[in-house]
Parts: sequence; C-alpha cells; structure tokens
Amino acid sequence: GERPSDRDATIGVVAGPICGLKYQTATASGLTNERGEFPYRPGEAVSFMLGGLVLGTTAGAPWVNLAQLINRVAGKIDRLHDPLVTNMARLLLALDADCDPANGINLSPNTQAKAGAFTDAIDFSAANFGGDGTTAADKLVTAAGASCAGGKVGAADIAQQELQKTANRIISKRGFNRLPGASITSATAETDAAKVAVCPVNGTTFVENCAVALHGVNSGDAD
Repeated sequence: GERPSDRDATIGVVAGPICGLKYQTATASGLTNERGEFPYRPGEAVSFMLGGLVLGTTAGAPWVNLAQLINRVAGKIDRLHDPLVTNMARLLLALDADCDPANGINLSPNTQAKAGAFTDAIDFSAANFGGDGTTAADKLVTAAGASCAGGKVGAADIAQQELQKTANRIISKRGFNRLPGASITSATAETDAAKVAVCPVNGTTFVENCAVALHGVNSGDAD
C-alpha cells in the first residue's frame, strides 16, 4: 500500500497484534504487517477494514485496540463486553490463520478477498451474530476456510477473555497513557498498574483507577 515518507510517518500498532488488517489514512493505505503496524501522520484518523467492511475509525495512536473502533465504547476498558466489540473480536478470532490468539491474529489475503462478498451482510449489532452456522459472519468464516471455531464464529465469552488479555498487555507493558485522550491522573498510577495485572472490568478496587487513567477526559457515559 501507499505509505507516507519515513520522515513524516509515525508507526502505530493494532493491539493483538492483528496482522493483515486493511488500514487507510489520508496519506497511506495497506495491510498491517506481522507486528500489527501501520503508518500515520500526527493528527490523522485511521480506518480499519475487513474486505470492504469498515470496522471503525479512530485517531492515529501508538496503540489501537478494537474497543477504540466503536464510538459508544471509545476505548474504555470497562466497556470491553459491549456486544459490538465482542462480536468484532469473535469474527476476527474465528478468521485467525493459525487459530492461536496468543501470537496475535493473522488475517490471510484469502480472508480479505472473501470478506468483500459480505461487506453489506455482516452486522455487528445483530442479536444472532454467529455460532450456529447460518449467519453472514459464519458464512464468511466458512468461505475463508477458517477452522478455529469449527468453521463458524466462536463464543462471546472467549472473545471477551481475549479482549481483556489485550487490554492487560497494553496496561502492563506499555503503561496507562496510551489510548487517545488518556492522561495519568494519579501519582500512584504506576503502582496501580502493577496491582491490576489483570485490570478487571467489574467490581474491584482498581477498576476505577484503570478506567480513569486510560481514558482521562473521554470518560463520559455512553448510551
């Protein structure tokens, strides 16, 4: 794909990492590499796509996760169980070339090609998104020849676990201040990060610290 010059480009990573995901900015387009990397210029928005299906658009940043692609979630880790984020993760995990999320998600060129036929059919808000072999998402998985979840979309709880693991890796390895709008709001944030090695999404002392530190001024409630 087209890339801005090395002098102007900043490199971002789609957390996971997710390899083979289409990206597009005002100055560059292509597929994320084996490290999930994509180039962007400061201030640019970046869109991510599967075939012709736009998964979402967010501000270019050093680290981007799926939760940032859904406007009502806006990257907030306490909303990782949102059904739109969950269903997006379910589909991508089912399309992983080696079915091993521990080393990231690898989307093959064949998967991207097959996804083009399902651009208008896949609806991440559908009550029955997949898993019974009958939905558009299931049919894409079958068409792509993926076998991770028996040739169909996998379970929601597994996807949520993987979303949480990805958020944990960003927190533990890269610190709190990584997502757009994030700001360290506590002098003890680094200590808190160590304590929440698995920054849980509900009911613990540290979940508020996690959410505030990650999201700063972008912490308003969504519908």
